[in-house]
Amino acid sequence: MELLPQQFRFEDAGSPYEKVMRMLDFISGMTDVYALKLYRKLRGIEM
Repeated sequence: MELLPQQFRFEDAGSPYEKVMRMLDFISGMTDVYALKLYRKLRGIEM
């Protein structure tokens, strides 16, 4: 959750629909370069 920008974070009390929609909004807005950078950060390839 800390990797998500503030605008895409959601409360645990939110509805499942709202959580899915925020995650889809985040993923659909990713560029190829950003997605690759995030992947490398999550896998520990890049710090």
